[in-house]
Amino acid sequence: MSEPMLEREGRVIAVDGDRATVRFERASACGACRAAKVCAGGAPTRDLVMTLPAGTTRPGDTLCVGVSGSAALRATVVAYFTPLAGLAAAMGAAALAGLPDSWIAAASFAGLGAGYTWLRRLAHRARLTPVVLDARRPFS
Repeated sequence: MSEPMLEREGRVIAVDGDRATVRFERASACGACRAAKVCAGGAPTRDLVMTLPAGTTRPGDTLCVGVSGSAALRATVVAYFTPLAGLAAAMGAAALAGLPDSWIAAASFAGLGAGYTWLRRLAHRARLTPVVLDARRPFS
């Protein structure tokens, strides 16, 4: 049994050798969603540069791109909890050290910043590689 994929359709807007730029339009349901302003789906358009075999796509083609559901879930958990863990660890360490509240607050912000820095390092090693599930050419 294959793993479920998160799928989205996009249109190829540019091709440069083996790199294709795919533009994803915002889904119509995103406009009514309360989280649309903070979610990546809330952006009117989103471009993704993918490496594909040369000559397989041309501008105007429609691609169905997918990402592993479990990989997306892991990435979401890491993205939310890494900065939070940095904040909590720094806050706990400062409190255990007996520092005054203002210093605990400052340490908390420093821990949050350290969590975001660590998250950027983790993002470079992420395995959220999108794959092309289907490709269609427009009628000529």
